[in-house]
Amino acid sequence: MIMITEDRDRKLEVLLAIEGYIKKRGYSPTVREIGKLAGFKSTLTVQRHLVEMEIMGVIERQRSSSRALAITKKGREIIEAYEVISAQKITRQV
Repeated sequence: MIMITEDRDRKLEVLLAIEGYIKKRGYSPTVREIGKLAGFKSTLTVQRHLVEMEIMGVIERQRSSSRALAITKKGREIIEAYEVISAQKITRQV
């Protein structure tokens, strides 16, 4: 059970890294850049997460380009929910 939670947390880190990169630069990061942002040493691990996230419907990818990555509506909803939960935690601590 802990492994599932950790894996889900890592996918959220990847999703947030992608979102932040796109907001800052206007285009999506490469697999290597995602790994660097999310703290992965292996691009294979990043690829695995991206494939799983694509199956989950959180991102869309085009294999023809290294920067053809988009966050779907479902992915944006997950990010928004995370931001709401994070804000509530901060409010409770204050």
